[in-house]
Amino acid sequence: MENIEEMNASANAQEMEEKKYTESELNAACNQLYQKLMKEIQMRDMTNLFKRLDYLFKVVENKECFSDTFVYNCTQEIETALTPVESEEEAQSEVKD
Repeated sequence: MENIEEMNASANAQEMEEKKYTESELNAACNQLYQKLMKEIQMRDMTNLFKRLDYLFKVVENKECFSDTFVYNCTQEIETALTPVESEEEAQSEVKD
């Protein structure tokens, strides 16, 4: 699968060398690549978060192997990760009520 992607990338690189692109075309290509990169980073961040949560729960499950402070910090991190983030509008409406 990666070999196909590498071949496509090298073919695209050859096409770019042969063709002169306008500034707007280059900007559009950069924006497209940026969006793709951001999506990939977000996906990897979520994967890392879930993996970290797995380990945090393992620490809590085996708390006798760890110091009380470390277990407490892990439970705090779990709570923070699992607590929904309030939007600013919700927070302001609660303050007004």
